[in-house]
Amino acid sequence: MQLFSYKKEILMSLLVIFIGVFIYAWKGEVDYTLIGLVVTVLGGFLAALKGVLTNMFMVGSLKLHPFDLLYHMSFYASVQMWLFLIFDGSLLKLQRHLVETATPKTYFVLLVNGSFAFLLNIVSFMANKKTSPLAMNIGGISKQVLAIVLGIVIFNTPVTPLSAVGVAVTICGIAWYANANYRYGKTWIWDLTIISWEGKRKSPC
Repeated sequence: MQLFSYKKEILMSLLVIFIGVFIYAWKGEVDYTLIGLVVTVLGGFLAALKGVLTNMFMVGSLKLHPFDLLYHMSFYASVQMWLFLIFDGSLLKLQRHLVETATPKTYFVLLVNGSFAFLLNIVSFMANKKTSPLAMNIGGISKQVLAIVLGIVIFNTPVTPLSAVGVAVTICGIAWYANANYRYGKTWIWDLTIISWEGKRKSPC
């Protein structure tokens, strides 16, 4: 199994990013449910786990191609999706909606949407293979921050001072992470052999 070891400065930059996201999200929810919190935490954990496992399958001993990985994952993902649709009752609603209102344009839009989702997964797997699960998550946070900033600049989206501080702290953390990752990189630990960022092998003993 392949493990990553990061410098303390990189871990500190991640702490700054976490604090910035926490400040931005600290708006005070009107409604709160325990099931909502559990689902949110579970979703974040499973998303992170997916990134780690897909990287292991593509970079580890298996060295799967993104198409191979998607081929093996698609069956289990479809089973999970159909089970949720059946037990949730959404499958009957979808069938009724398609029978009553669907047009050829509807099926074309579904085909285009599915094609783009397929390509998105391929690109995501390829990027994960070339970088790391952590870099992918930081990239996702950067995308969300960029969307927030563009919304403020282009659409004049109102933002509270606390939210602005959160965005600023997050941007500083991302910049710190990018700089530290460029300077230090990461240490690859493969079985009993340590492989440095430059690719030099050396015995841990």
